[in-house]
Amino acid sequence: MTGKAEGDVIAVVSETPNNQGSRAVSVALCVDGEAYTRLHRVLRNLVIGLIDHAVAVQLICPDERIQELSFGPIRTVVHQPVTWLAGNRRIAKVLELLAPSPPTIVHAVSVGSYELASAIAEVYEADLVIQVTSLADCEGLAQVEDARVGAYLPYSLPLAQVLREQFRTAPEKTELIRPGVLASQEIACFSSPNRRPTLLCTTDFDKHGGVDRLVDAARILRERGRDLLVFLLGTGPQETNLRRQVIDKGMSSCITFARPWGDPADTMKSSDLYVRPADNGTFLINPLQAMGIGMAVVAHPCAVSDYLRDGETALLDSGSTPEATADLIDTLLTDRAYAKRIATTGRDFVRTYHPMSGMADRTAAVYRKLDLSHATFPLKE
Repeated sequence: MTGKAEGDVIAVVSETPNNQGSRAVSVALCVDGEAYTRLHRVLRNLVIGLIDHAVAVQLICPDERIQELSFGPIRTVVHQPVTWLAGNRRIAKVLELLAPSPPTIVHAVSVGSYELASAIAEVYEADLVIQVTSLADCEGLAQVEDARVGAYLPYSLPLAQVLREQFRTAPEKTELIRPGVLASQEIACFSSPNRRPTLLCTTDFDKHGGVDRLVDAARILRERGRDLLVFLLGTGPQETNLRRQVIDKGMSSCITFARPWGDPADTMKSSDLYVRPADNGTFLINPLQAMGIGMAVVAHPCAVSDYLRDGETALLDSGSTPEATADLIDTLLTDRAYAKRIATTGRDFVRTYHPMSGMADRTAAVYRKLDLSHATFPLKE
């Protein structure tokens, strides 16, 4: 891999040639830092699938971690964030760097990349594809000219409904493409009968995350005589307060803090229950991945995540109190057969509706449909 600093842009190019001239579709996939943190596992699955479809991909991102996806023919461009003061200059640098291999399609993953993607599409007369993964993405559509958008790709039915009802997007321009995650052959939930029941939470430590409520729920469960290990995998401004709460309540022996590192799937495979104690209006990838691994999920209802089906794929915690959360977890601890049924149904749902290959297949089909709309065919005499 080689890197080159150029003013406000750092270009990182894989050593394998891009060979764009021999490919039917060339895509600039624009990702902002927040979206990379939230969706990088899905993005990895998508990029690998697009390689199989002979789609040439350039990843454009202000976060250097995007280089983790620079393999095979994938080209990555790391740029300075597009801000109000320096936005035009930094966009111009990205445009200059793309000039040798201009994209025919520009795909913006979330609202933080909409402005840059729109500028690239306009300059290179490329089709613009807008991914919609959250309510914030929906609100950000105000900055995008609908006439320039070739396709909207919502992650879920609720997001597709928002596009249709609030933004009047044309049905022929809207394609529901669910994110693809791994579906395991095994069920992680209570797979080791001799292991202490283990609960995992990967919610960020902020004031809206609800992790403090989960700590109180764990205390209630211990008072009920439940022997439970809790792993809090995350970071955030409330970490000090949460650690103090755990110490004050005498829960240090059963609650462990850990920093996120690598793919949480490895931790999920060694856990039984997954808890997501709050909703932030964003499609939730970690609970979906936990379902795919075969964990039993307890989650706060999410307005845009349609895979959370109460009593089928998960137990929904709408009470928003420590007691309500503790009761749902206790239900799964008490009836392990029921917990395994929930985990199995969730895993099967992921296998059916969120396959990795299906995500790449449908995305590539959208690209080719847009590309074909510009093709011209000679007429025989």
